[in-house]
Amino acid sequence: MNLVDTPAVAALAEPCANCPFRPDASAIPLMEGRLRAIARQLIGDDTRPFLCHKAAYHPKAVPGRIAECRGAQIWLRKVGFPNVSMRLAFALGVLNPVELDGQAYQVVGVEILDEEPRNK
Repeated sequence: MNLVDTPAVAALAEPCANCPFRPDASAIPLMEGRLRAIARQLIGDDTRPFLCHKAAYHPKAVPGRIAECRGAQIWLRKVGFPNVSMRLAFALGVLNPVELDGQAYQVVGVEILDEEPRNK
């Protein structure tokens, strides 16, 4: 966690406009099968958070400041697999699971684990 200011697990209040977990054409284009691979990795290893692509790789990103992907967090909560940092943040009151539930419409569903990739 980033102890200087807001913890990385709670740094973002909304998914980015082009978050890869968005269910529509606004999602950042990914290679075929990439979102499915990310999703499978997230539920296969709950110790590794998925970082926001803008916070980690954007040219204007602040060095050393990280944020967990809000879209990934919402998706993990939606499919019933919150990761370790999320569960700890729930217990400490840093992250609100009810708030994530209210944002579930903003992300894809469990179908991404089985369906053909949506970005081609």
